[in-house]
Amino acid sequence: MPPVKKQLPRQSTRLISLHPQTGIDEAVRRRRIQRHLETLEK
Repeated sequence: MPPVKKQLPRQSTRLISLHPQTGIDEAVRRRRIQRHLETLEK
């Protein structure tokens, strides 16, 4: 994960409220990462 992500929590919520599509993409990305981590554990 790029370190830039850690500096964005406040801005990301604002961007998600302005652009719902961004929030959807972020949710999909998190789900994909979660699935990837689960496959790595197995």
